Amino acid sequence: MNYKQPHIEIIKKPNGDITMEIDDTELFDFIEDYLIEKCSIEYAYLSETLNHNKIMHFTDKYSFNTLIEAIQKLDRDEIEKIYQLNN
Repeated sequence: MNYKQPHIEIIKKPNGDITMEIDDTELFDFIEDYLIEKCSIEYAYLSETLNHNKIMHFTDKYSFNTLIEAIQKLDRDEIEKIYQLNN
Protein backbone atom coordinates (compact mmCIF):
# COMPACT_ATOMS: atom_id res chain seq x y z
CA MET A 1 0.00 0.00 0.00
CA ASN A 2 1.17 3.51 -0.75
CA TYR A 3 0.01 6.98 0.22
CA LYS A 4 1.59 9.79 -1.74
CA GLN A 5 1.33 13.53 -1.73
CA PRO A 6 3.88 15.98 -3.13
CA HIS A 7 7.32 15.37 -1.59
CA ILE A 8 6.11 12.71 0.90
CA GLU A 9 5.37 9.03 0.37
CA ILE A 10 4.27 6.51 3.00
CA ILE A 11 4.73 2.88 2.02
CA LYS A 12 3.48 -0.27 3.72
CA LYS A 13 5.47 -3.17 2.38
CA PRO A 14 4.05 -6.71 2.02
CA ASN A 15 5.97 -7.79 5.13
CA GLY A 16 4.23 -5.04 7.15
CA ASP A 17 7.18 -2.64 7.39
CA ILE A 18 6.17 1.01 7.05
CA THR A 19 8.41 3.77 5.72
CA MET A 20 8.00 7.45 4.99
CA GLU A 21 10.18 8.94 2.25
CA ILE A 22 10.68 12.71 2.20
CA ASP A 23 12.17 14.52 -0.82
CA ASP A 24 14.10 17.28 0.93
CA THR A 25 16.31 17.72 4.00
CA GLU A 26 14.62 20.91 5.22
CA LEU A 27 11.20 19.33 4.77
CA PHE A 28 12.44 16.21 6.57
CA ASP A 29 13.50 18.32 9.57
CA PHE A 30 10.08 20.00 9.67
CA ILE A 31 8.18 16.70 9.45
CA GLU A 32 10.44 14.98 11.96
CA ASP A 33 9.83 17.76 14.50
CA TYR A 34 6.09 17.74 13.79
CA LEU A 35 5.76 13.97 14.19
CA ILE A 36 7.76 13.86 17.41
CA GLU A 37 6.56 17.06 19.10
CA LYS A 38 2.93 17.27 17.96
CA CYS A 39 2.01 13.63 17.29
CA SER A 40 4.31 11.69 19.64
CA ILE A 41 5.40 9.53 16.69
CA GLU A 42 9.05 8.50 16.52
CA TYR A 43 10.72 6.47 13.80
CA ALA A 44 12.93 3.47 14.59
CA TYR A 45 15.77 4.40 12.25
CA LEU A 46 16.63 6.57 9.28
CA SER A 47 18.11 5.77 5.88
CA GLU A 48 18.83 7.77 2.76
CA THR A 49 18.33 7.12 -0.96
CA LEU A 50 21.01 7.70 -3.58
CA ASN A 51 19.38 11.04 -4.45
CA HIS A 52 19.50 12.03 -0.75
CA ASN A 53 15.82 11.57 0.09
CA LYS A 54 15.37 10.70 3.75
CA ILE A 55 13.47 7.55 4.70
CA MET A 56 11.96 7.10 8.17
CA HIS A 57 11.43 3.46 9.15
CA PHE A 58 8.71 2.76 11.72
CA THR A 59 8.04 -0.14 14.06
CA ASP A 60 4.63 -1.81 14.22
CA LYS A 61 3.80 0.55 17.10
CA TYR A 62 2.32 2.91 14.49
CA SER A 63 -0.21 1.89 11.88
CA PHE A 64 -0.17 2.92 8.24
CA ASN A 65 -3.38 4.91 8.83
CA THR A 66 -1.96 6.69 11.89
CA LEU A 67 0.93 8.01 9.80
CA ILE A 68 -1.36 9.04 6.95
CA GLU A 69 -3.68 10.89 9.34
CA ALA A 70 -0.75 12.75 10.89
CA ILE A 71 0.59 13.87 7.50
CA GLN A 72 -2.85 14.85 6.22
CA LYS A 73 -3.16 17.36 9.06
CA LEU A 74 -0.26 19.36 7.65
CA ASP A 75 -0.97 22.32 5.38
CA ARG A 76 0.08 21.34 1.84
CA ASP A 77 0.93 24.95 0.99
CA GLU A 78 3.32 25.05 3.95
CA ILE A 79 4.90 21.77 2.84
CA GLU A 80 5.43 23.19 -0.64
CA LYS A 81 6.88 26.43 0.73
CA ILE A 82 9.41 24.53 2.86
CA TYR A 83 10.32 22.28 -0.05
CA GLN A 84 10.92 25.31 -2.31
CA LEU A 85 13.48 26.79 0.13
CA ASN A 86 16.20 24.49 -1.24
CA ASN A 87 14.82 23.45 -4.62
